[in-house]
Order: sequence, then structure tokens, then C-alpha cells
Amino acid sequence: MIIVISEEQYVPSELQHWLALFDAGLENLHLRKYGLPDQLMLSLLNQIPTVFRKYLVLHSHQHLAAELGIERVHLKREGSIEMEYQTFRKSCSTHSLEEFNQLTSFWEYAFLGPFFSSISKPGYQANPDLANALAIPQRQNYHTKLIALGGITKKQITKLSMLDIDGIALKGGIWQSENPAQSFKEIQKQYLNEKGKINS
Repeated sequence: MIIVISEEQYVPSELQHWLALFDAGLENLHLRKYGLPDQLMLSLLNQIPTVFRKYLVLHSHQHLAAELGIERVHLKREGSIEMEYQTFRKSCSTHSLEEFNQLTSFWEYAFLGPFFSSISKPGYQANPDLANALAIPQRQNYHTKLIALGGITKKQITKLSMLDIDGIALKGGIWQSENPAQSFKEIQKQYLNEKGKINS
């Protein structure tokens, strides 16, 4: 599983990049737009063809999901989850393997990171304990998919493929490249090749 997380700020050209990513094979795009007004978010989402809505995960503006036909939401684990989200496919974020191991099957998958120092967030340093713990391994939770997050580019794929993970999440490695769709294709190809070596 390969996930791309959107930039947080509004970028006029990003819709065309999203569509190019879908054409390149992306099946999981997290839209993280906390500061965007509802009307602008609705306008943006309504420009995405219905056929691609199944690939969207609302990391913000989750209350708009139902009217847009979006079935997946990313939620905070703190507090109770509103009943309106009970039937959605749900993901969350964790920052330690201990946190991840405590998740129930309520969550389809969870981010865990940062595995490497962030590209998009200066000062957000890697947590070396994560890779060490998953190499041993100390993972106990297998009903929730584990998605590695943080500073992932093409050069880290080989190392990540040797860990007990189910997928990767990309952000800076995509949006800070000159051609996001091409960068995705290159990472996707290497990721699938490395997974193929392990499974063969």
C-alpha cells in the first residue's frame, strides 16, 4: 500500500497533480487541508471525477465525506468517535510501536513515524527506535495495517522493505519534486520490486 498525503496549504495547481497521481496508479490520497474553508474544499473535491472518489481519505473536513460519496476518513484517536463515522473505513496516526500495538480492529490502518527525518517539516527528526523495533520485531498488532511515515524517498525503500510494515506514506518526497507523478511512479516501481523479492 502506498499513500500520498496532500500539502496542507491550498495550491492552485494541485488538482491536476492529484489526477496525474491517480492516472499513475495511486489508490490512496489523504487530503489534509485543515485551514481551508468548507466551500473551497467542496469546490476542489467536486472537480475530482466520481470514479476517483474511492481513492480519497479525508484527513480534514470529515463532515463533508457523506455528501461527496467519500468512504474513508482519518481520525484522531483521542475521545469518542462520533456515530456518523462508525460505518466509514478509518485510519489514524501513532508515534510509537506501543501505541500502534494497542489499536483495535476498529482501525483499518495507522501511520507510524517518523521513520526518517521529515522533508516537509524541518526539525521533525527520525525516531530510530521504530526501525529497530520492527526489525527485531516487536509488532503484535496484525489486524491494523502499519503504514510507515516520515521522510520517505526512493532511496529508503530497500531498507523499509525489510521491516514488518504493510505500506508507506509519502508527502515531501512527492510534493517537493519537480514532477510529483513521476516521483510517485519511481517510488511505486521500486517498492513493488522490493516487495516482490521478499515474497518470491
